[in-house]
Amino acid sequence: MVAFQPFRDPQHALDMKRFVEFEQRMEDEYGVNLRFTFFPVRGSDTERFAIRLAPHLYNNREEIDHAVDSMIKLTEAMA
Repeated sequence: MVAFQPFRDPQHALDMKRFVEFEQRMEDEYGVNLRFTFFPVRGSDTERFAIRLAPHLYNNREEIDHAVDSMIKLTEAMA
């Protein structure tokens, strides 16, 4: 499992609506099921968001490549 902020602008890590849209569009447009998560940051009053991807042993290289390529395309489209 890995969690990361896919957007180039660090301020987007604070925008929950952007992560909800990313999650939904990944499933609708690319068939990739992932989730977003959030976590507190010490010294900050706001939470940060991240995309959580959890490939399994049964996922093959092509499926993982598809997920990564799709996230890159969608991130660029949402920029």
